[in-house]
Amino acid sequence: MNTVTVRYDGKRGDVVPAARTPWGTYEVVDKSFTSRGTAVLYPLLPLVATAVTSYFALRSGR
Repeated sequence: MNTVTVRYDGKRGDVVPAARTPWGTYEVVDKSFTSRGTAVLYPLLPLVATAVTSYFALRSGR
C-alpha cells in the first residue's frame, strides 16, 4: 500500500480512502449519502426521460 498526500477538509494525519484520477492525481473518495444517492439516480435519468417522452408522444398521436 502506498501513502500519498491529498487535500482533505479533516484533521491533519487522518487516514482516508483515495482514488487515482485519470489525470494522475489522487482525490479523496466521497462516501456521503448525497454522492451515493446521485450515483444510483443518475443512470436512471435517461430511462425516465425516455418514458416521459414516449408517454407524451403516444398521447398526442391519439
